Amino acid sequence: MGSGRKPTTHIPGVPGVGVKTAAKLLDERGNLDAVLEAAAGMKGKLGESLRANTELARLSRKLARLRTDLELGWNLKSFRVAS
Repeated sequence: MGSGRKPTTHIPGVPGVGVKTAAKLLDERGNLDAVLEAAAGMKGKLGESLRANTELARLSRKLARLRTDLELGWNLKSFRVAS
């Protein structure tokens, strides 16, 4: 979700949203976009933080997503060690 970041990734998370809260929100809503849409009706600091950091959450998702559509220009098999 972009929140509940691990310090070793250096990917920012939504302030005040930890791993457990992020997992709960995603489990309830299904995906980040649905969580952010629902933030409009959320009360308290959680709702405030999600509304104030919508773009940060989207950026974090983009940074964490693994790209599988890139042309590398070389074949990984050529780096295998012969046994």
